[in-house]
Amino acid sequence: MFLCDVHYDGAVRWAAEIGRTATSLIYYARRETDSLIKIGTSRTVTSRFAALEREHGPLTLMALHQGAHKEEHAIHRLFAELRMEREWFRPELPLMEFILKARVQLKPRIPEGMPEQFDLFEIERVVRRMKRQNRPSQALQSRLRSADVV
Repeated sequence: MFLCDVHYDGAVRWAAEIGRTATSLIYYARRETDSLIKIGTSRTVTSRFAALEREHGPLTLMALHQGAHKEEHAIHRLFAELRMEREWFRPELPLMEFILKARVQLKPRIPEGMPEQFDLFEIERVVRRMKRQNRPSQALQSRLRSADVV
């Protein structure tokens, strides 16, 4: 079946609009080899996660919530002092608390084909242990208090 130019152009516009309005998700993926956490965004998070695993090895999904590049960049800025490389961050207390908050408050639906998320109780246990061991810098604590990202 072939479409005339009018219908073809309409179909192209419709497909472009669907692409623009598709829900983007922000994901937090823990790399098993060094425990660094990637904060990224994708409209096709299942295929993105698979591509990341091919490139970086086994990953564990820590959290997932709605958000686009604007929100992702705000989160990157919030945790700038934990950044190790590009979109990979050290799993320190402020970031782990943020991930825990995202998991508890946002309760996203996990897309089909995604691996199970890191156990919520395990994240809570890690956060409690980190709180006993150390405190984040004062500058980071103030940025976190004033941030309204999640």
